[in-house]
Amino acid sequence: MKINYDKLVKEWSDRMSGRAPIYTNRYHRTVLRDVMKDFGYSLELIDGVQPIFIPNVILNEGSNQAATLNTAMMETAALIGTTGVSQQPFIDLLSAPKVFNVIKITKKDDINDFKKQCKSIIDLCKEAKKELLKGLGKAGDWNSAGVGLIKGFTLPELKMEDGVPNFYENNLQDIAVAGGLAWGMLVFVAEKVSFKPNFIHDKIMDFYKAEVNRGITRKGAKTATPDAILSNVDASTLLKALKDDTNEIVGNESDGTVKLGDKIIYMQASLKKGVGSSQIGKFSKKLRGTYSLGMSNKEASNYLLSHYEPNEIEQMIYEGLWDKVKSFTSSIFTKAKNLVNSGLSKLKGFFSKSFNDGATIKAKTINKLTSGYTIKEWTEDDVNLLMEGDMNAPTRATVKAIYNSPAKAYSNLAKEVGVVKKKLNNIGDLGYGVIKELGKLKKIPAVKGDKEPGTKVVFNLIANMATLEMVGDLTSKSSKLKKIIADLITEMLFGATNQPLWKVYGKMETGDKAYSYLGTAETVEKRFDGDDINIELIGIDIHPQSEQNPKNVYYVITCYLLQEIAEAGKFYVKVRTGTNSSSRITQNYEGQAIIGAFDIDKKLKDII
Repeated sequence: MKINYDKLVKEWSDRMSGRAPIYTNRYHRTVLRDVMKDFGYSLELIDGVQPIFIPNVILNEGSNQAATLNTAMMETAALIGTTGVSQQPFIDLLSAPKVFNVIKITKKDDINDFKKQCKSIIDLCKEAKKELLKGLGKAGDWNSAGVGLIKGFTLPELKMEDGVPNFYENNLQDIAVAGGLAWGMLVFVAEKVSFKPNFIHDKIMDFYKAEVNRGITRKGAKTATPDAILSNVDASTLLKALKDDTNEIVGNESDGTVKLGDKIIYMQASLKKGVGSSQIGKFSKKLRGTYSLGMSNKEASNYLLSHYEPNEIEQMIYEGLWDKVKSFTSSIFTKAKNLVNSGLSKLKGFFSKSFNDGATIKAKTINKLTSGYTIKEWTEDDVNLLMEGDMNAPTRATVKAIYNSPAKAYSNLAKEVGVVKKKLNNIGDLGYGVIKELGKLKKIPAVKGDKEPGTKVVFNLIANMATLEMVGDLTSKSSKLKKIIADLITEMLFGATNQPLWKVYGKMETGDKAYSYLGTAETVEKRFDGDDINIELIGIDIHPQSEQNPKNVYYVITCYLLQEIAEAGKFYVKVRTGTNSSSRITQNYEGQAIIGAFDIDKKLKDII
């Protein structure tokens, strides 16, 4: 009979009150006999039950894996790709997750397979590091900190300790990342660089300073964004020529090069880990899947309980055996969330002032509603008296006129709704509206407590007009976000440089993008289209009030204002306009709440 070891070991551990059973312990073996008897296993098989020593994987995490978080190391690794080294060792290492099998440890042969794969990974790392060091041996403007980190990479190791195979990652992930960065540059050089490249990296600040001194940078911008300069001459020759005012500087936007004087050509490169936030983490996630024993945490715990104390299990499993992968609902947009929030912050002051509960309604707003009536126009003094609770002559005249003949007032209100619709359409994807208009009313109902018949309804119509005006203003302000973000994008991408700029990425697998061409700051600004900002900044829900009497005679207007983009998603401020009392006209907001987080891609039509 074949023994189900998963089930057997778990039950054995459970009967030991969760303690780790020890096969050589006499009492523990007695418990095992009982378990096997209950499961219907022959007791003669008990001697065939041998402990399986689950391999241990020791990850290089947290503070010990500082290299991949070090900008100098990553930029240095990328520039190794300019030296003409072979890309094959990097491809071989980064292809390991596709070649290796996920191993589930259930028998001793599985452990042997696991050990073979670990040894293969070590050999691949050895070849990749050898190629990295070969590149660093070439002449160049190397950054000493980055060079030191790469030279100090420790190869992974497989050690037998107390009969247990322990695989130490050491700097495996760092070697893979460095190889991927060099691979991306190798592809870029092969496809887009027409000369044998030298580079400026360690002296990049000297390059920036020389540009500033010549007055060729963008005014009012931060430091330029290129991390390295590739050139057909060495760093010293390029810097000397750049400082010479007689050497003309001409950018060629068609091929992304810059000509300096008669003979020097250079290209500006911004060095990035990858196109998406997760590109650089692909190798880590996939490779660790091949030696994570192919089990869930629960399954692994059951196996490991046979041979390890609980604190060892927690350390091995919950502190890194399974890669902690950070996922985003929309990686492209989340990458730029700080940019959007920066632009959004410039509008928040206006938003908060607009929704000041109890704010006075302007006389011109009331006059807009009463346009066409033969009554005296309102003044600010009339409004101030009403704010004090005085049912004055203009108030009574207005209420009476609209109560007796509501058609004109509703027509004026409908025009303002039309204005809001038009403004929403003008801002495109920045806004979304749900608008259900009031029907035509021949008579306004009186409400108990009205000081003048129709007071409650008329006051709410005035409040509606004020809110619609404010919403229209908010929508107009929202359109400015296009220009704000356009400026921020240009600043983020180019900084102070006016010359063509390339982005070179690390490649972690064959399909990854190795580079992209940004052009120049000027052309990006020109071709920037507001449609590129596919963010709903404002949502508006306008519908007849139907929750209390009198129903369907004035609007309830709710606004949704984008508050923030965070890793968890996007948040909106929800503001609902309320009803006024029968003796005051103010802007009254019944509720303000932060709602979310919503998926970045979720539309307001699914939220409102």
